[in-house]
Amino acid sequence: MKYFKGMLILIFIFNIAGCGKKVWPEPDASLEKFSISITHQQMQADCLKIQAEISGNHRNLATIVLELEISEEPCPTCPFIVSTPILMDPGSPEAVLLENQLTIVHCGLDPDKYYRARLRAGNVHRVIRDVMSGVVIIEQ
Repeated sequence: MKYFKGMLILIFIFNIAGCGKKVWPEPDASLEKFSISITHQQMQADCLKIQAEISGNHRNLATIVLELEISEEPCPTCPFIVSTPILMDPGSPEAVLLENQLTIVHCGLDPDKYYRARLRAGNVHRVIRDVMSGVVIIEQ
């Protein structure tokens, strides 16, 4: 009986030591985040070429969305409203990633329209929110 009580006490002690909130491990956001900025953009005929730089942990880049605003008249001070989101995978022919430099080429644009663009980048760690570049005016 004494042995049985001793075992119960040991089980109770080990159980208390193992208790607590059990959660899935999360990435350390400070080590896994990145930011993206457009460094150069140019329109040639119906193709848009954007060069961007990724600061931080660029290896965690999972998705790229080229967000285009298309308008009949230029309005650089208007709120940015996405007309066309274009999903791209890093490493595809349209979105070439070399270290922290990203080059995007998107064709089929109307040279008679006015465009503004922004990049949205998704992290491989879903708990980390997407990041966005600033909005740029595409000069014709």
